[in-house]
Amino acid sequence: MHRNESSATGLPTTAPAPAPPRIVVCDQINRAGGLMKLGDVTRTALAFVRIFNGALGLFAAGRMAKSLGGDLGDDKRFVYPARMFGIRTLVLGVDLLTLKADRRMLRQAVLIHATDTAAAIYAGRSGELPARAAKLTTIVSAVNTGLAVVSLVAAEKDR
Repeated sequence: MHRNESSATGLPTTAPAPAPPRIVVCDQINRAGGLMKLGDVTRTALAFVRIFNGALGLFAAGRMAKSLGGDLGDDKRFVYPARMFGIRTLVLGVDLLTLKADRRMLRQAVLIHATDTAAAIYAGRSGELPARAAKLTTIVSAVNTGLAVVSLVAAEKDR
C-alpha cells in the first residue's frame, strides 16, 4: 500500500491498492464501445456457425453431400432434407444475432446442438454416415453444443 500525506489534516493516509490487471477474454468491441462479454462472444460465434452451415445446406446441398463423402454426393434424395435443415439453421443463426438472446432461446440451442451431436455419433456408429463424415459432423455439433452451453451459463450469470 502507498502512504500519502493528507493536505487537510497533515496525517498520513493509506491510498487504495492499484486494481488488479483486467483479463481480456476478447478484444472485440460491442456497440456500446466496451469489450464483449464471453457469453456474447460465444453466442455470436454460434450464430455465425449456424448461418454458414445453414446457407451451405440451403444453397449448396449437393456440395455439402459430396463433402460428407460416400454415396451421399450422388444421392439426390439428400438435397431436400439438407435444404430444410439449411433454412432452419440459417433462421436460428440470424435470430441469435438480431434478437435479444433470452435464456429460453439459449436452452433450445443447447438441446438442438446436443441432439445434433448425439445424432451424428449414432449415424457414425450405425453406418448411416461414412466414418469421416460422422467424425466431422460430431465435432462441429459438439463445438456448437459447447458454444451454446457457455452462452447459456453466461446469460444465467448476468441475470
